[in-house]
Amino acid sequence: MTIPKIVFFDMEGTLFGSVGRRADGTKALSAWPLLAEALGPHVIKADFAYYQKWLRGEYPNFVPWMEDTSTLFKTHGLTRAVFDAVIQSIEYFFGVKEVCDALHSNNVRTAVITGGFYEQAERASRDLGIHHIRASCRFFWDEKDALSHWELEEHGLEGKVDAAKSIAAQHNVSLEECCFVGDGANDVHIARAVGTSIAFNGEDALRAVTTHMISQPEDALDFRAVLEYLLPYVRSGRIAS
Repeated sequence: MTIPKIVFFDMEGTLFGSVGRRADGTKALSAWPLLAEALGPHVIKADFAYYQKWLRGEYPNFVPWMEDTSTLFKTHGLTRAVFDAVIQSIEYFFGVKEVCDALHSNNVRTAVITGGFYEQAERASRDLGIHHIRASCRFFWDEKDALSHWELEEHGLEGKVDAAKSIAAQHNVSLEECCFVGDGANDVHIARAVGTSIAFNGEDALRAVTTHMISQPEDALDFRAVLEYLLPYVRSGRIAS
């Protein structure tokens, strides 16, 4: 087993856990519904309508969906204080820090590539020592700390592969020498592009294409399980369980 040169992580549902429920009661792994909840019932309803539009295939990619939702948040008065509070409230999965520390101590580069917020990815970089971040939405604020405008990029679908290629090229590394860890159906493209891929309690579409699958009960989620497929010496028990 060869240690990967770079490990690419999805963010929401991979490094960070579930953050709440959508309007229909289904689990939400994204910060967007939490922000909608903070802005009230009308925003929850509109945000869910956009989500259903996505499920119906009426958005070609994440960018127009994010555009609609960002405009909704601006219209309903999202402030920096509310945004920051929501981003800081989302918890990491158990064991995430230990995994990143183990990889970094073995000279493995790490990166977050996400369809989520730049600010949340930046938090992960700061907390975990992640070397590279590529995120799909970044908010900017006016002098009164109200949402002013935003920057959007497609790092949620095929854009994840483009970001991975760019990061790998910086280090003269092939994607075959890299690993991806994710959980969602939108991760299928990048999972197919790298040499090794891991579905961490992933959706069926992702599990169907990954090299390895981790399935854990909801009350015993432990991110350290990915180390078995990333560092050879884990099998010999040198990482405490």
